[in-house]
Amino acid sequence: MAIIAILSAVSFPVVVEQIERRRVDSAITTMKALADAVTAFRVNVGMNPGRLVHLSNPITSTDLNSCGAAYGTPAANAWAGPYYTKQILQATGLPLSEDNLGRVQNTLVRAPAGVSTPGTLAFQVTGIPLDKVTEIEASVDGDNVATTGRVRWTTPADANGQVTMSYHVAINGC
Repeated sequence: MAIIAILSAVSFPVVVEQIERRRVDSAITTMKALADAVTAFRVNVGMNPGRLVHLSNPITSTDLNSCGAAYGTPAANAWAGPYYTKQILQATGLPLSEDNLGRVQNTLVRAPAGVSTPGTLAFQVTGIPLDKVTEIEASVDGDNVATTGRVRWTTPADANGQVTMSYHVAINGC
């Protein structure tokens, strides 16, 4: 019994660490897949998506792109998605990982807002623990800076230790 207890005490932290690492890897995989979907959308439609659901649901001519302009009929006809097929995207967003590490919001944020300038299109992730964001950031950017790079987050964390993370995709214009 003592040997089993010792082995359990030694192996339990390793198992927990591996589970947590899989959560972070799953989140990174989801964000990279969404970034790839934005790129494919732009190639086909000629504009950046204005909402997360535009990656999995056909757009209409009156839907708005990331700069707030209507796509128009040519862009709507050019939609050849779905561009993200892992899970149907809904207006309520997308769980960042299978165990709901955080939730990717449906709204995409363009920064800077200018239509002719290069910038980024950011996926907002709410309800994500600060320690997981820093792990994601270490894997993606590696500089532990909350305000630059692909992974950015709000500071300070809320009372539950959670922040809003954004994952930025480089774009040119709208």
